[in-house]
Amino acid sequence: MPNQWKPTSPLDIIQPHILRLWKARQTDKQIVAELQKHFNTEHYGLGLTKFLKVHEGMGLRRMHQQLHTVETIHKAMGDLCLTYPNARAQEMECGDILLQHIRTRAGPPA
Repeated sequence: MPNQWKPTSPLDIIQPHILRLWKARQTDKQIVAELQKHFNTEHYGLGLTKFLKVHEGMGLRRMHQQLHTVETIHKAMGDLCLTYPNARAQEMECGDILLQHIRTRAGPPA
């Protein structure tokens, strides 16, 4: 892991890579390891703790961090079942379909 005293790499350098790896469903540790290849590690550092703050600041939250409940996703899940009648539960639960559908139809949790 990088030296904890080095400044964080500028966001404009790492943001496109974070978004690409986030969409590829990489774990936080995998993303941090991959990001090391995209900035000068002699001058900058990025550890897991700082990465968590960076991606939170970018508005990227994992499913459990979005604080959804059965009530907040009920309508979206019903709509998904009608839209994709042959989709398996795992496809709806794990895929980007659910996340995008919730954002556009149900909105974020209150």
